[in-house]
Amino acid sequence: MGTHAQPSEFLAAIEEAFVRHKAFGDSTYILDQLEVAFRRRLDKLSAQLPIARHFLESFDRADGYSRYRIAGNTVIRCAVQHAHTQIERGTQRGVPVQDCEEIFERTIRHIQLNKSGTPFENGSVPLQRLGAEAHHGWIWGEEYPNDLFGRAFRQILEQEYGDPLSTIGADEVAMLVRGERLLHELVPSLARSALTHAHLIGCFSDVGFWRGKLSSSQIRMGGTIFLNRQMLMSPWCVAEHLLHESLHQKFYDFRHGHSLLDPDFASEGGAPKVCSLWNAQELNNANYWDTHRAFAAFHVYVHLSLLLR
Repeated sequence: MGTHAQPSEFLAAIEEAFVRHKAFGDSTYILDQLEVAFRRRLDKLSAQLPIARHFLESFDRADGYSRYRIAGNTVIRCAVQHAHTQIERGTQRGVPVQDCEEIFERTIRHIQLNKSGTPFENGSVPLQRLGAEAHHGWIWGEEYPNDLFGRAFRQILEQEYGDPLSTIGADEVAMLVRGERLLHELVPSLARSALTHAHLIGCFSDVGFWRGKLSSSQIRMGGTIFLNRQMLMSPWCVAEHLLHESLHQKFYDFRHGHSLLDPDFASEGGAPKVCSLWNAQELNNANYWDTHRAFAAFHVYVHLSLLLR
């Protein structure tokens, strides 16, 4: 870049660097590796569950968009992981193995009928969508039936968070859409890349477990991000938190396909920690973060610094 580049050109160059970095930025690469991991887990699971082999064969025959949605859908990816964990460890935690098998069967039938996407977003009660582009996800509504996929999603949510989500009104949906459009105007390449990893948006009221939380996401509920309904009053707040949580999901998708962090390292007593100076120390050194949390946080903060410019 020349020495007389304008600030806007400089920021655009940084944005492109963020979305093209082979490992942490290139969503096409990350999603390809997520598919590899998805296939590998199904292949391993097929030794105990024959339906997993049929699912893997059907998955390989599906079109690219459907593979992207299937591997990214929270219920389907959790069904693969929960079934494998329960069979390997002999535990009964998560979506029951029988339900996991039925989820596989339903998804296979969906693929065989040449339907796009997954059975989740094509249920009897359609979910609203953030937009019409291929990378736009859906918005959860509590009116979603308690069928196989609805029951499994609620069970995963209960296990990981403890409290249910809310159905948001038309004005709140409109604010979500405004926030996404604002985000796209500010950082178009980064917005598309990050939102590619957010297949579902769940909104919650500021009560119970959710009280005091602005937004949330976690690797054990890959593909879904959560926003406090109080955020749905300003497109600027929506834009920031959509980007924040979608970037977490992008990082989680990367972790599924790569051995980036030792899963036992953070729990070791002598493991080094990073002091987050912007947080209160409190009595238990709460502002000292393990390596996992620090890595995930700074991955987001670097991107947010561009948004806030």
